[in-house]
Amino acid sequence: MARAALQQLLLDAVGAQAVTLGTACTGYRQDASGVTAHFDDGSERHADLLVIADGTHSRLREQALGRPVPRRYCGYVNWNVRVPASEDLAPLHDWVQYVGDHQRVSLMPMSGDPAHPEFYCFFDVPLPAGSDNDPARYRDELAHHFAGWAPPVQRLIARIDPAAMARVEIHDIDPLETLVAPRVAILGDAAHGMAPDLGQGGCQAMEDAWVLAEALETSSGAIDEALARYDAARVSRVGEIVSRARQRAETTHGADPAATRAWYAELAAEDGRHIMGGMRKTILGGPLG
Repeated sequence: MARAALQQLLLDAVGAQAVTLGTACTGYRQDASGVTAHFDDGSERHADLLVIADGTHSRLREQALGRPVPRRYCGYVNWNVRVPASEDLAPLHDWVQYVGDHQRVSLMPMSGDPAHPEFYCFFDVPLPAGSDNDPARYRDELAHHFAGWAPPVQRLIARIDPAAMARVEIHDIDPLETLVAPRVAILGDAAHGMAPDLGQGGCQAMEDAWVLAEALETSSGAIDEALARYDAARVSRVGEIVSRARQRAETTHGADPAATRAWYAELAAEDGRHIMGGMRKTILGGPLG
């Protein structure tokens, strides 16, 4: 489903009146009575608990952990976009991927208006960090990188809207040793920024939130106890997924060309059961499994 549709579902559940936009948290202080967050408009908010969920570029994560947390370039660029779904691109109810030359193209059906179906599509290409990012050149770039690929890939490139496309240099962070500090929980990409190669970034953020809410609800107001339970439940789980996503990214994008060739050979005999089994293992290994 579209990330915007998911965000709208969550906003409807929480209530728009509970959300304040347009101001950034720049730091916090903690004492025996709670935690006070400081914002860039000069305001402060005091609470029992601070949830750090400010993304992969988190500024608060380093204050909580007391050390820098560098982002690591995974070695490839991802272009992603939505396009109207049609059978000449891919079957409307199948997830289709093309791989070769350490590159990848993916088309997957999205939920939404059945009368106007869409595919979520992405292109992966190993490139140096800091390469040019010019939306006016996206189509030409992709046509160059995927010259000679299958006709549906060529049709997809011709139909993309460069103005609606994102081009992202993929980074992750090393697994963290803890996701908590006194009166602080770290959640989402701030806690486990990962390569998208397992499709688990947003999923793990929602698992974080579920586990934290359950820990708080059953701890009878004991914040320290709730945080300890959250940390114990999540550190190993998300660390393992960060590592698996990194390994999958390296295999897909040719960090070890021999490993990538072996993977291509496996795919030649793949009927989908192994891939679905891996996805099932990831999902059922979580708190909602």
